Amino acid sequence: MRGGVGYRKTADTVLPADTPPSDLVFITNTAAHTYLWDGDGYYLTLDGSSPLPTNFSGMEAVGGTKNGTNLNFTIAHNAVVGSVVLVMNGVTYLEGVDFTRTGTAITWGRSDVVPDSADSFYAPNYRY
Repeated sequence: MRGGVGYRKTADTVLPADTPPSDLVFITNTAAHTYLWDGDGYYLTLDGSSPLPTNFSGMEAVGGTKNGTNLNFTIAHNAVVGSVVLVMNGVTYLEGVDFTRTGTAITWGRSDVVPDSADSFYAPNYRY
């Protein structure tokens, strides 16, 4: 089974995972989350077809020259949009607010705080 659930609930009945269902759809305030059956179990999707990425990167050093002026950096994997946060010297910086990302390329968007050689600069975890 791919992550998550091994059963489904309809009304007051819980069905085992090996009972092929029609697709289940859960609505939140921002998106429809669909659990699809793949013959082995359920997997969660956001777009109704592709399973969510299950790979995570952790405590990854951000690549690039830290010299107080360089604004271009890299991470190792093409992350799920919005899943990357960066930490510099214990302060958290957010994708789309403090930096932009295209694929693995990061463009630092803050001129007041630019990574220098003495700074601790890493991506604590992200999904790809």
